[in-house]
Amino acid sequence: MFSIILIAVGSCVRITSQWLHEEKEKTAIKKEKISAELSFLKSQIDPHFFFNTLNNIYSLAQLKSDKAPQTILKLSELMRYNIYDADKETVLLKDEINYIQNFIDLQRIRLAKSVDIDFYVMGEIGEKEIEPLLFLPFIENAFKHGIDYANNCSIDIEIVVEESEISLLVINSVLKGERSSSSHSGVGLSNIHKRLELLYKNRHTLTIAENEKRFMVKLKLDIDEN
Repeated sequence: MFSIILIAVGSCVRITSQWLHEEKEKTAIKKEKISAELSFLKSQIDPHFFFNTLNNIYSLAQLKSDKAPQTILKLSELMRYNIYDADKETVLLKDEINYIQNFIDLQRIRLAKSVDIDFYVMGEIGEKEIEPLLFLPFIENAFKHGIDYANNCSIDIEIVVEESEISLLVINSVLKGERSSSSHSGVGLSNIHKRLELLYKNRHTLTIAENEKRFMVKLKLDIDEN
């Protein structure tokens, strides 16, 4: 009887150990898969922006504009962020906001004065962290679909930082004769939906609304680690 008990206990220990090992392997594989998928999704940033900015810099250089050196510096900071910081799991929120500010400043250079762009940041940023490049696709989208060179139009971007929540609000004009049904589709925003599900499952709300004049996106992220 004693031998039978020893064999049974040994079998239980062996089975439990094997189960734990398999679960550990499954968790590691799942984590690696998610990490690879996130890296791919973060890399899907519109390359046309960089080409357009280089063309703008070329034009400024031809005109011998004083804006050329500052524009080159801002583009350099954007590229450095994409190369070295976008692969990190998290970045400082203040660095992400600085990246967005540089992006908007570069957009302002190429746009006509008829485009009114406002960018506000409210709240205590401190040393809060966020996953990189979560907000940019929504902002890129506003510039892609909300610019009318022939008429006055506007883009309003607002980031509000609270103790356990960060929210992004983007409102852009809707062009005449073009409803923005396509404005929340495409590769960029499809990817951001996937990233939000992976990173903030049950911890985010995304609201998209539209009328004849305005297209609005509001994203709220729960950053309370507890």
